[in-house]
Amino acid sequence: MKAEPVPRALFDLRGVYNTDLFTGSGTYSYTIPVPKGTNDLTPDVSISYDSSSTNNPSAFVGEGWDLSRDYVERDAILAALNVKAGDSLLGIDLQASRQRLEAIDWVASATVERRLPDTLYVTLKERRAVAIWQSGDEYTLIDRDGRTVRASRMPPGAETLLLLGGAGAPEHVGELLLLAYEPAVVRQLRAAVWVGQRRWNLILNNGVEIWLPEEDAVAALKQLAKLDAQHKLLSREFGIVDLRLPDKLYLKKRSSGEPMQGPA
Repeated sequence: MKAEPVPRALFDLRGVYNTDLFTGSGTYSYTIPVPKGTNDLTPDVSISYDSSSTNNPSAFVGEGWDLSRDYVERDAILAALNVKAGDSLLGIDLQASRQRLEAIDWVASATVERRLPDTLYVTLKERRAVAIWQSGDEYTLIDRDGRTVRASRMPPGAETLLLLGGAGAPEHVGELLLLAYEPAVVRQLRAAVWVGQRRWNLILNNGVEIWLPEEDAVAALKQLAKLDAQHKLLSREFGIVDLRLPDKLYLKKRSSGEPMQGPA
């Protein structure tokens, strides 16, 4: 019998898988091939999956899935470039154009190139919001580096971002990387409050609060995960799990009508 060659797929269906060190979730992305446009420019289109977004009701592509959408608007880019049809490419200050682009909210870095005879080629690397910080009645988006990002509109997926509270929370958002050690906890996380400029309170989807200590918060969270696996502490009648003191665990039962206020 003559072996028949396996036909090649029209597209390469291999994507990229990663584990997010901030959330502990699994992510997968696949770049969708698209035809070239004007002047051979090709838009970047991709579909992605995030295991932490499976409860997102606004995921129109499917549970956990999203279609790439840019944070930076076209009008903002054109305004920063400040060029119009007919302008000489040689008269454009590339460095000044790049600096104006990098002053736009959501732009982490930019490059601007001349491609003779008539093309100005711009590449942007966008920031990505990881949390929303609530200060009074104002909400500010936070990127992975703790930088506050103000924008005229909420970016795609903003409704799924972690809610932060407390003065100074953005500067300490990197400390929330400790959550990656216990994905069982981070999957339930709804909000985090920076308390007294020294420690975090975590608030889960079911309203349970976890009061972390100032030091060795990772060790405390790991111990809590072990106890929860044995006794289901986070899904019982307890409203507060206090881990502030070393080698001690305090539990407070839920009380109807009583607001939960985290201590300093």
